[in-house]
Amino acid sequence: TASLFGDVPRGVMLDQPPIFLGGQGGAVGPVITGYGTVVAAGSVLRDDVPQDNMLVTSRPLPGFQRPVVPHTYRKLTRLLEKNVTYMANLVALREWYVHVRRPFFEAQELGPLVYEGALEMLASAMRERTKRLGAMVAKVSADDPSRAELRERIGDVLALFEEPGTPSGDAFLTAFRAAVGEQPRDYVSTVQQLPAEISAAGVRWLQSIVDDLCTRAAALVPATRAFTTS
Repeated sequence: TASLFGDVPRGVMLDQPPIFLGGQGGAVGPVITGYGTVVAAGSVLRDDVPQDNMLVTSRPLPGFQRPVVPHTYRKLTRLLEKNVTYMANLVALREWYVHVRRPFFEAQELGPLVYEGALEMLASAMRERTKRLGAMVAKVSADDPSRAELRERIGDVLALFEEPGTPSGDAFLTAFRAAVGEQPRDYVSTVQQLPAEISAAGVRWLQSIVDDLCTRAAALVPATRAFTTS
């Protein structure tokens, strides 16, 4: 069920095995990781692991010496795609919190405060990523048309995520609310017990948000050929 723009955000439906990141490790990302993946303690994840249920260990980098050529970013288009996909998924997750999770928070003691904290965490992650992407592109040498275009239009790309305007999830949300009823119950069990057709509709809605933002971003910088299959 993966789309052109990366793995479907189906984990929101809580029907996938969790990803485990071992201690004393990390990731150089954004990276795509399949569900059920276990990253061993002390390992640094530098590449995508799109398959599900994988055990990942990293080897120490081999020693070498070579001249430093700063800010070359040889895989610049791929870096752009990963960052835009990550930010688009943050938008999709925020929409889920606003339209789906909020009533469950409101039914709990101090839930509204936890809800506001969750939204702030998402906003903080978006600010961090847009800042880093903008700073990276500002260092890129405009030595070919695609790089020059990206430098010129990166502000417009980042602006997409300030007021994104996302595809409507009305069909899913209507079905979801009918299934849940007036009194929200336990969030985890409620989502896990959704009928398959409602769960699938939710996945399609979230993926449509990601795809829409990636498509719009790519249209702003066509010379980069971002999110193309060729």
